[in-house]
Amino acid sequence: MCLADFLRYFDSLSVCYHYTPRATAWHELRFQSQFVLSKGGAQTATPAFGSSFYHFTLSSDATVFLSIHQADTRVAGTAPYIDIGALIYCEEEKKVVCDTQFVLERSVSQSVVLPPGQYVVIPYTSGAKMLAMKSCQRPFALAIHSDVAMEVRALPVDPPLLHAALLDIGRSTANEKSFNDVVSVYSHWSGPVLTYAVHVATNTTSTSPDKRNFEITLDCGKSENAISSVGNLKATHVLSSGELAVFHRLCPADDSKGYTFKYGIAWRSL
Repeated sequence: MCLADFLRYFDSLSVCYHYTPRATAWHELRFQSQFVLSKGGAQTATPAFGSSFYHFTLSSDATVFLSIHQADTRVAGTAPYIDIGALIYCEEEKKVVCDTQFVLERSVSQSVVLPPGQYVVIPYTSGAKMLAMKSCQRPFALAIHSDVAMEVRALPVDPPLLHAALLDIGRSTANEKSFNDVVSVYSHWSGPVLTYAVHVATNTTSTSPDKRNFEITLDCGKSENAISSVGNLKATHVLSSGELAVFHRLCPADDSKGYTFKYGIAWRSL
């Protein structure tokens, strides 16, 4: 809510957010950053990422409150919302321990209780909206609250780490559909964003499995009110046996209207 709306509708404000069991003040860290479309993202479905990742170390259990914000569209000249999200990745366990999921809103937040360890906060967006708007950069604000003091340092971006983190989320919750025991399509919803990934099966009928290559096309052209992180609704890649790749991250072109996501798949051995 902008200040003008608040002053118009309210005459007082009470803040009561006591999520932590400790009788201590929240420690707050805020960062101004921007999403940047990754090079090759339109060909590989690699999502856009923040211009920095954020590392912190915990020496004791802590409650962490993570939130990410973009500019209010009610402010004149502000671009429409893009899909945004943020996650916390545990370096020791190599898995995602907190995920806000994608939203097409001004902000999203998530809280989690974390044990001691090394963690990385990764802001993300599918990039589909940015590609549709022909926007290579989009500013955002990241806020991290904790009930224990901690130091957070910015790290250079690591796109493979973001890709691995999102795949980790997808593997645990994705729906799988197999075709002739050759290829499988994994679909994973995160808020309004649907990710389609394709996996090529390994030939297990032979004592020395062959490494076959397949040209695979995933066509989402029959979807309604949809845009893709690859810039169009049809993507073709060459995959080897045992390989998994993301082909599309779809989100609504107009989030004020209904949408339907569909796909067709075709492949041939090379």
